[in-house]
Amino acid sequence: MARMLPHVESCANFNRYQSAYSRGHSTETTLLRVLDDAYHAADNHSRSLLLQLDLSAAFDTLDKLTLLRRLDHTFGIHGTSHKWVDSYLNERSQSQ
Repeated sequence: MARMLPHVESCANFNRYQSAYSRGHSTETTLLRVLDDAYHAADNHSRSLLLQLDLSAAFDTLDKLTLLRRLDHTFGIHGTSHKWVDSYLNERSQSQ
């Protein structure tokens, strides 16, 4: 994973505001960014809308084939790295 992360982060499709699983980012970082954006909008007499989505059970509904396809086509992860992610996903199960 340490070798894949710099590659994914350098892709044009990577959201630089992504905070989950990003070194040096946390929910606090995200909250500060959201508040800063809202304050700037208010200062500019603009409106803000905050939409929150709980994806805590997202892994249960993850379509592994779609994820693997996106890794290949969107982020250029293929070959050995792609096989590693594939084997990791296919050899895991989620339970609560």
